[in-house]
Order: sequence, then structure tokens, then C-alpha cells
Amino acid sequence: MAKLAAMVAVYALMIAVSAGCASLSARYPLARPSLTGTMIPNPIGLLIPIVLFGFIAGFQHTVGDTPYYRDWWASFIAAGKPKATGFGGGNTLMPYILSFAGKFNELFYNGGVRQGQIFILVLSLLYLIPALLILWIYAGDFGNACYFFMATGTYFAAMNGLRQYAATGILLLGTHFFLHPKLWKGFLGFLPFVLLAYTLHSSALIMIPLFFAVRLREFSWWTVLMVIGSVGCVLLSSAILPGFLNALEGTDYQVYSENGWFTGSVGDTGLAQGGASALRALVSMAVLILVWLHRSTFRRMGLTGRILINCQVVQLSINIISTFNWIFQRLNIYLYIFQVLLLCFLFRELVRKYGRNSIWNIGGKVCFAVYAYLTVGGNVTSYHNVWLPWTLTL
Repeated sequence: MAKLAAMVAVYALMIAVSAGCASLSARYPLARPSLTGTMIPNPIGLLIPIVLFGFIAGFQHTVGDTPYYRDWWASFIAAGKPKATGFGGGNTLMPYILSFAGKFNELFYNGGVRQGQIFILVLSLLYLIPALLILWIYAGDFGNACYFFMATGTYFAAMNGLRQYAATGILLLGTHFFLHPKLWKGFLGFLPFVLLAYTLHSSALIMIPLFFAVRLREFSWWTVLMVIGSVGCVLLSSAILPGFLNALEGTDYQVYSENGWFTGSVGDTGLAQGGASALRALVSMAVLILVWLHRSTFRRMGLTGRILINCQVVQLSINIISTFNWIFQRLNIYLYIFQVLLLCFLFRELVRKYGRNSIWNIGGKVCFAVYAYLTVGGNVTSYHNVWLPWTLTL
């Protein structure tokens, strides 16, 4: 409990500093308005939050699969190239990232625990800088965006699965084209970012069909079809699973059909895995209901509002399927930032209608803080930072 309280205090300080930077820099905004019509704050105020978020995420060394990346770094030092990995073009861009990190590694190396730490930092920043930049440009209220960045669990989850989050960072650099009102101009502009992200993680290719899917009319027949289809996948999983595993054969993901990931018994000596918490699906559904009740606000946003709503529909569907096996939850990594933006606009409307001190605003934000603890609390309690000795002793 002592560590949890200390880390909550650190995160609260990060949100407060980010909000303060946003407030001060808003006095000297850029000429370009955000999606909400408010002026974009001066980007100088973005630098301090990047440093804070980057320090906490980039110098941790115990969360999730981070130790694997230190092993990956060790193999690169020993062999001069990264060890083989699956999931598509993972070895295409990674050698350049490793070489870049190697130039600065000695600045941070102090034996053992800090081995390869700069590599972890670089991967973290590849996601955090684009993510915070997109929130800065589009959210309107950067302090609010930083809160939901944490309260949805997005920031904490980004300390696990570093390579896929780095691929997501590349995709986020193409957000302008992802939200572009002209279909083919937007697609041709977004496609290079997808292909570059593929060189880090092949699952990034899912953004190609999603680019078109999220442009369909919101709250229409396809919304119902997506939700019912995902529920059907879970209910009929035993019938669908053999065909799904056969489809994985010959791909980079066939390892999941070979190691008993889907077919073994959870808790045995294999790699069998259980499902993600149904709470994720329930929260996604609750957000969609609130958005539907205030749909006129999002329809005034035009195509951008439609895309954000449909991204939430896709996220809900993936959350439902993930109750069968949590690995599917990783597909939502590409959509988390769009959920944060959706929540920023939703709560802006709630404040406008009911007031900043209303139960809708305060109660909703408290609920999301509880949600973050219940879903990614393990990332907080297992957190160790190489420059903060007290995180090792609490």
C-alpha cells in the first residue's frame, strides 16, 4: 500500500504539472484551433510533460515484458544484431533503433539493472512523444487529456508491450491523414505510416481495414453487427477456434497455435492464457451510451466525431472478444489515444451542460481512476525505476 500511495502521489503530481503547463502556455497559443475550436497552446509547455512522462516510463525496468527487452539488448551487444523475432517486420527497423540506443547507452549504464535502459527509454519515447503531441494538438484541454491518458490505463499499459506501442507511435504521427475528410487522400497519406509501423509490429496492418471501417455511419447497422458478432465469437469460440488456429499456420502468429496459448489449461506448465476482465467491455459500453445520449455534439464535429465514435465501437468489440483470451486486447493499443480524445470531448460537453462540479464530471473521473487501478494496477505495484531507489524498497 505504501508503494501504491507513493506512485499515486507521483502520478497526481504529473497531472498537476501537465495541467499547469497547459494553462500557462494557453496564454500564448498558436494560431491554429483544435478540434474543439479552442486555440492550441504554445508547444513549449509540452516539453515538461514529455520529460515527466518519459522519465517515469523510460527508466522503469520491471513492468510486464520489459526484462525481455533487456535480454534483447544483451543479444544485440553480443552478436551485433537483434535476435530473431516473430510478428512480421520486427527486424527491419529495430536494428536502427538498437544502434541509436547503443550510441547513448554508456551514459546510463551502471551494470546489471541499467543494462540496455536507454533502449527501453527510446522505445517508450517513440510512443509517448507522438501520443502527447496528438493530445496537445487535438484535445483542447491538455490537462484533462493527461488525466484520461492515465485514468484509462493507457499510460500504464504503455510500459508493457514496448515494441507494439512504438509501432503505435509511428501510426499516431499519421493522425492528420487518419482523420482526413477526403477518403483517398487520407488513405494514401496514412498508408506510409502503417507500412513503417509494420516494420516494428505486423499487427499494425489492421489499421488499413479500420481506416475504412471507422468512416461508416455511427450508431448504424454496422455498430450492431460489430457488437453482436463479437459476442457470437465468444459464445461460439469452441467452434471457431480450430479454423482460427488453422488460419494462423504459415504466419508469424502460428506460435500461438503451437504453444497451447488458446487450447491448454490455464495454470498448467504450458502458455495457456485466460480472458481479460469483462470490466473493460462494460466501461466501453458505458462510454458509448453516454456518447449516444450526446450524439448531436459529436455529429457537429463531422467526420472526426464519427471516426472517434466508431473507434470506440471497435474497441468495445475487441474488449468483448478479449474476455475469451486477453491477447486480443493488444489490438486495442492502436485505438487507445482515440478513446482518450473521445472522453475529452464527452466530458467537455458534460461540463458545459451540468457544470464542472457536477457528479457527471467529478464522479465520472473518479470512476475512471478506479477503473485504471482495477485493470492495470499491477503495472503500478510492480513498478521499479532505476533512478528512484524508493521504488525498489517500498
